[in-house]
Amino acid sequence: MLDGRKILVSLVFAAMAAVFAQSATNASGEAYFRANVKPVLENYCYNCHGPSKQKAGLRFDQGKSAFTGATPAVTPGDVEKSLMLSVISYEGRVKMPPKRRLDDEQIATLRKWIEDGAWWPKETP
Repeated sequence: MLDGRKILVSLVFAAMAAVFAQSATNASGEAYFRANVKPVLENYCYNCHGPSKQKAGLRFDQGKSAFTGATPAVTPGDVEKSLMLSVISYEGRVKMPPKRRLDDEQIATLRKWIEDGAWWPKETP
């Protein structure tokens, strides 16, 4: 009976550790998004893909638009499937932002964000 309780206690602690680890990941994802990603989106994407204008029906002020659709702009954790990365890297026919390529640091910021799961704030209806 004592061994069963030890196993149960171990499982409970393992579950608690997983919850705390996920919470820490979310907190670091949020901090990275707010400090690094959001400023790039606001300064270089919102003019055409924000609250006032939504070219191609895409918005970067709302996650729902960026993460959904036939070809999502952002596929969390998968830079190869994230159209955003090829477009901002000027790799294909479509190049964004159209007037000037983002600098390498800004592209690296968005790449890391996508690789790390593309944390996005919860949206309110």
